[in-house]
Amino acid sequence: MKHARNHIRKHVHKFASGKSVGYGAAYTLPVFLTVAGISLWVNATRLKWLGLAHVFVLAKLLLLLAVHELLRPFCLSFKGVCSLTAQVGSAANAAILQFLKRGLQPKFPEWTLWYEWFQAIAFAAGQRNGCHILKMPNALAFRRNFELIGQVLGAFACWRHGNSLESFRYNGLEHLWLKTTASSKTTANQRRIVVLYYHGGGYALFSPRFFVEFASRLLTQVQNQLFAVWGHKSIDVQILLANYRKLPEVTFPTPLDDAMVMFDYLVKLEKISPKNIILAGDSAGAGLVLATLLRLRRTRRTMPLAALCNCPYADLSADVVVSEFCFISKSMLDAIRDFCVVDTPKSSWQEGAMLHTDLHGLPPLFIQAAEFDILHQQSLQLARNARAHGVRVEVDVHRHMPHVFTLFPHFMMPQSSVGIERFAGFITRQLMPHRIPVQLPLCSSGVLSCCRICTCKFASSL
Repeated sequence: MKHARNHIRKHVHKFASGKSVGYGAAYTLPVFLTVAGISLWVNATRLKWLGLAHVFVLAKLLLLLAVHELLRPFCLSFKGVCSLTAQVGSAANAAILQFLKRGLQPKFPEWTLWYEWFQAIAFAAGQRNGCHILKMPNALAFRRNFELIGQVLGAFACWRHGNSLESFRYNGLEHLWLKTTASSKTTANQRRIVVLYYHGGGYALFSPRFFVEFASRLLTQVQNQLFAVWGHKSIDVQILLANYRKLPEVTFPTPLDDAMVMFDYLVKLEKISPKNIILAGDSAGAGLVLATLLRLRRTRRTMPLAALCNCPYADLSADVVVSEFCFISKSMLDAIRDFCVVDTPKSSWQEGAMLHTDLHGLPPLFIQAAEFDILHQQSLQLARNARAHGVRVEVDVHRHMPHVFTLFPHFMMPQSSVGIERFAGFITRQLMPHRIPVQLPLCSSGVLSCCRICTCKFASSL
């Protein structure tokens, strides 16, 4: 019995002090239930005179639980969560005060208070503690949290846009088909186009379910633009949200291996011609798009129709410069780089470093960049490199925008809808018989986004 007590005491001390590898928070549920029970009892007996409803007490406790779960991927202990809560709370309050001082105007015209508030919280959380995000229990908790958020947002988006979501397992992972309700009525005369989407998250975070809301908006935009061009639905576009194994459970290039598996799945099992496949991805997912194209070229296989890269993470070995207006901190990207590169043979990660790679022979490439993105320079360097090797490139640079801004809901970042329209426009142009260049409206930086490459001040060195 004494030995058992000592073991428990030692384990609790390790849990509380943060000496464990990551913060598994094994006691969260029993502690929450205990605190909830005590709080309700105190409210019903000792604090009865306050007249607080039990629902109100539970709501406050659930809010504290939500804060704990959202912040613990950045911490090593419960003490760390408490400290970080105070830090992000201070940052959130400061953002609101600044908003009030500006007369209820956001920091930049393209922003909203919702994004400004989120940016202050996320940047504060990652600035000091971003290095902990790749610890095993932390990464798992992060994925789980945002998968739940994605399920809620995705279900609403599918209902709103009239799309259907189908889950299936392949290669030991869950993948998602996103289709319009009319896809089930596809005829032999219709051309089936598949957008194979690799999601981002530093090769470690998120899952396909978090990207359903974005993908549903994109699919609707593509269908609307195709109908405007053709006047009838002769093309059926579907999106496959592909999954892959992630850090820290695996090391690079395992995510790339899994990305190739899903391309082969479409070609060999779904019988989709590569010329009817468009690769797309954001951040690290865009890195997988580029690496997949290079593997296909190296093995002399047929290239897909085109590729889209949203704020690409094109070189995981490169150092990055802090961007104070982005929500991603430098410490998070440093943690990913160190995990993949430090004490690791170059042969294992060199396929994830593509900024200076020979890109000749790649299909038409669309690169969406954001001025405040911490990876903004990688986007521009990738465009320069691709153009130098004869790749047909379109660059769409957005002013005052953060990393992967198109993933934010419209109410939080209205410019996300503009970015999605640009994605859809590129896809539509690839499906036209002769791929006739179509001029786009002025981009948010005030210059024409053209069929070759954007020449705004942010891309002046291209």
